Amino acid sequence: MHNYASSMIGCVYERISCLLSLSHAKKLLLTHGIESFSDYIMNFFDLTKKEKKNLNFLKDIKGTDEYKDMKTYIDDTKQTMKHPKLKKLSEILNVFFSDESHKQSKVIVFSSFRESANEVKRYLDLKN
Repeated sequence: MHNYASSMIGCVYERISCLLSLSHAKKLLLTHGIESFSDYIMNFFDLTKKEKKNLNFLKDIKGTDEYKDMKTYIDDTKQTMKHPKLKKLSEILNVFFSDESHKQSKVIVFSSFRESANEVKRYLDLKN
């Protein structure tokens, strides 16, 4: 009986860990946009980087229709939608650098997450 209880506890911890990670992914989506969310989710479900204890659970999730629908939706959305903060940042920078006195200026953009900083850089590089 003791082995059954310990295996159930491990299973519960595994599910809670997954839920916490997905909660973080939701926060990324809401605050930093689809690119950060997508990068986090794809890394989270990359089975080559996972410990063996979570592998079967993640394989089961990846095999569901819901996961496949989510991946398709993410791919479609990444092509058409950017976070409104990125558009506003681009507008502010365009106004700032359109002034002749700021042509040689530099700016620093702060971000809470590395992936968000990468997304800002990619977005601004495409705009210029």
